[in-house]
Parts: sequence; C-alpha cells; structure tokens
Amino acid sequence: MSVSETARVYFEVGTRIGFDWLRARIEKLAVDGPWQAIARTGLRDAALRVQRRLSERVLARSERGSAEARVSAWAESAGKDLALWQRTLADMRAAGAGDFATLTVGVESVRRLAG
Repeated sequence: MSVSETARVYFEVGTRIGFDWLRARIEKLAVDGPWQAIARTGLRDAALRVQRRLSERVLARSERGSAEARVSAWAESAGKDLALWQRTLADMRAAGAGDFATLTVGVESVRRLAG
C-alpha cells in the first residue's frame, strides 16, 4: 500500500468521524500556565493516536477501493458504536464544546471505536 493511499484514508477518517472538529476545538482551549498547556497537548496527542488507530482498522479491513469507500465499509461494520459516537459528537457541537472536561469525554468516547 502506498503512502498516499494511507494518507487519504487517514484524512478521510479525520473528516468523516469528526476528528477535524475535535482537534480544532482542542487547539482552541485556553491555557493558563504550563500545566494546562501540557494537558492540552496530551489531549490533542490522544486524539491523534485514536485517529491513527481507526485508520489502521479501516486499512486492515480491505486492500482495495477509494479512501471514501473503505471508510464507508468500516463505518457500516462499526454499527451502534459509531452511532453512539455520532450522537456524542452532535451533542458536543450543539453545546459549543469548548472546555477541557467535555473534550476529554469526547476523546474517550471516540476511543471506543478504535477498540
């Protein structure tokens, strides 16, 4: 598998699952001092690790097809776990999630998809 194919799947997972929004909200977290900055960095890194693991799962399922098709096939198999994450994400978006606690819960919720 080529690097470009892997990258396309990674970025498709980011868009379809909501990692782009989640990471953007994490990056916007206000920090007051070095400890909060370290915590924000840790949360962002955790989100990136989950995106990487999900991408690996998508890639392991099939060796052919576009990134969109591969992510769609994985999404169908994720069933209720994906639906639960999508509801959590919708709730976070509706609430304007901008605090550390809410975003931490979001990262933990999406981590369940990665197994």
